[in-house]
Amino acid sequence: MRKIKQAGLDALKNMASDMNEELDRQVSLMDEIDSKLVLFVVYVIELEPSVYVSAGSGLGSGSVV
Repeated sequence: MRKIKQAGLDALKNMASDMNEELDRQVSLMDEIDSKLVLFVVYVIELEPSVYVSAGSGLGSGSVV
């Protein structure tokens, strides 16, 4: 019975380790996406700032988004 319990605990430990590794990869990926998105938004705003002035989009006429 002890061997079965130990095998189950080992399996859970391995699963937890795999999940942590996957989360680490996801965090790195999200950080990469965030940094590229910020650079893109800054580029677009510098390229065409008038795009971010809404005209009746629910935020109020002439408000800056």
